[in-house]
Amino acid sequence: MSSSINILDKEYVQWVKSLVERYRRSQIKAAIKVNTEQLRFNWLLGHDIVEMNVEQRWGEGVIERLSRDLKEEMPLVEGLSVTNLRYCRRFYLLYSNAFDIHPQLGGEIKKEDASEIRPQLEGDLSLQQLEDVFKVPWGHHKLILDKVKGDTGKALFFIEQTLENGWSRAILLNWIDSGLYERSGKALTNFKDTLPQTSSDLAQELTKDPYNFAFAGVTKNTMKHN
Repeated sequence: MSSSINILDKEYVQWVKSLVERYRRSQIKAAIKVNTEQLRFNWLLGHDIVEMNVEQRWGEGVIERLSRDLKEEMPLVEGLSVTNLRYCRRFYLLYSNAFDIHPQLGGEIKKEDASEIRPQLEGDLSLQQLEDVFKVPWGHHKLILDKVKGDTGKALFFIEQTLENGWSRAILLNWIDSGLYERSGKALTNFKDTLPQTSSDLAQELTKDPYNFAFAGVTKNTMKHN
């Protein structure tokens, strides 16, 4: 019979720690993937509302009707309220000022599609910056939309800061209200293609966001059985 492992064995303890870190990073990657797909859907929905001129075509009440019809077709799906649909419209309008994403992309944003994306702000906004917009939780985006009042440069600045510093929504709000953007000289830097730190508030919100679970089709009952 083999002897039990010495729980003080440094190599074993380090291995356990590395497994935990690996698992948490995998969780973050999965959460970012779900979040990205959700935000692409929101972006394209906003695109349709704007570019199809739906309110001019079907009347001012079309958003309310769209909300009811989508809820009827997908009763278990969250994020189909009138308020959220209007946020989707604002989301598209804010960032379409920075990049022109052609509908034929079908929501896919890949490096080989870079020729289809035209920076329209001062400076050279990279494809990575656009991809990083979709890494931030929807709740953060709604807060940014309410606070920046259509200032795309300010919005991108706080997207960058949120990813770099792992800010929760509450911390993001504090920094926006503190005037950080104005004090910083309004400068954008190149986004780093990195994951949020596993211990950051942003990582915790990403991996525990019920909105992401709902988008992925994971319900409370499903979670209880796993």
